[in-house]
Amino acid sequence: MEQVIKKSIAANGTFSQRTRHWFYDKRWYFAAFFLPVAIMFAAYAVFKVFPFGDNSALVLDLNGQYVYYYEAYRDAFWGDGSFIYDWSRNLSGEMFGIFAYYLASPYMLIIYLLPRAMMPVSIMIVQLAKVGTAAVTFRFFLKKISLKEPKTLSLIVFPTVYALMGYMVVQLMDPMWLDALILLPLICVGVNKLVNKGVMLPYIIPLALMFISHFYIGYMVGIFTFFYFCYTCLSNNDRKLPQQFFKKSVYFCVGTLIALMCAAFVLIPVYNSLKLGKFEFTTPDFSLATQFDFLTFATKLFPMSYDTVYPEGLPMIYCSTAALILVPLFFMNTRITIKEKTANGVLTALLVILMYIKPADMAMHGFQVPQWLPFRYSFIFSFMMIYMAFRAFENLDGITMKNVGGVYAGLMIFLFWCERENYKHFQIFESETERMLCVHTPFEKVPEVKSRICDLCGRDVL
Repeated sequence: MEQVIKKSIAANGTFSQRTRHWFYDKRWYFAAFFLPVAIMFAAYAVFKVFPFGDNSALVLDLNGQYVYYYEAYRDAFWGDGSFIYDWSRNLSGEMFGIFAYYLASPYMLIIYLLPRAMMPVSIMIVQLAKVGTAAVTFRFFLKKISLKEPKTLSLIVFPTVYALMGYMVVQLMDPMWLDALILLPLICVGVNKLVNKGVMLPYIIPLALMFISHFYIGYMVGIFTFFYFCYTCLSNNDRKLPQQFFKKSVYFCVGTLIALMCAAFVLIPVYNSLKLGKFEFTTPDFSLATQFDFLTFATKLFPMSYDTVYPEGLPMIYCSTAALILVPLFFMNTRITIKEKTANGVLTALLVILMYIKPADMAMHGFQVPQWLPFRYSFIFSFMMIYMAFRAFENLDGITMKNVGGVYAGLMIFLFWCERENYKHFQIFESETERMLCVHTPFEKVPEVKSRICDLCGRDVL
């Protein structure tokens, strides 16, 4: 009866009634948006980021590059410059490559429309808007791929976890990459609809937007999309799917080609821009090598384990303690099928291998070595971790207290072992006093610093 009333209001009610009905119907999406935004905004206040103090969101690349491009394109938007060519760029030069690499996000409209004097506030609003929107799209993903209606608590907690993963927080200084966290869940929903229903449009639209918003991260997401397509086919319970795999593969290839064609107005000029010298920026070495040991990689799953943005940095894969506990329980869960566990395990392991083997990692980065901020696609690993944690939480009746105790004991043993061995990549038990000393005291005055690495915080000091 309630559903009939809702449909009647939506179809025949006044504009005011339809609007109120729409807001009420989407109330949990608004909650999903504003909860992580509020948490992030509170963090800005605690750390006295402008307008709450003298600190600023303008750090590293955001301060050294983005803000100047934002100002130039904002001026061009209001008629005081050009979107195509700029005479103030050294001896002048084309601007479309800069647009595609730094400015193609639709969230740029916020910066265009707000006063130039409000640039730091405008950038903060963009950051918060992307955090909130990532939570909304991940909530949409969880609802669409679930066979039954998920728990309300799940649709509040896990979108928030996704929007505030370690990668998101660190990469707020590179907002061009954050559109990928927004569009990835939508692309995965599109892949599911393509495989299960043969519908291509929900896949084509977000993938095309991904390539337009940022071709570089879009390239990485595109590679993962192929793996996710195979994963979806592997984990599907439709017995007829193996016979239809070739047909679905054709749909997938055609949909991907159409998405690339839709984004061609950006991709072709960008390719020509990159040929002017970006391709020769580094000389890649494709010799077989590994990039970390698995113990070190495991430490990055814990809080307070972020190290550096330098090339020697490790993947940013922290995505909450809840995920750290629930993911092992996902594989112990008796309510989750072996097929689903295998599909998720294989896909997640593949992502680790891509990060572990240097030539594979370079291939994911467009066959170039990142100068800073390595493992730029590590958010995909966090995406899979949070999804598996969600599935475990949705099936708590398939988990025993013995399972929970075993996981908890294993994590505690690992933590204490790392502390006992003074493992340099994992100093979770350091005191806040030591950390404040390290932040506010010049490195040359800290007696504990005996080498390039500060003994207090583990950061590179030279």
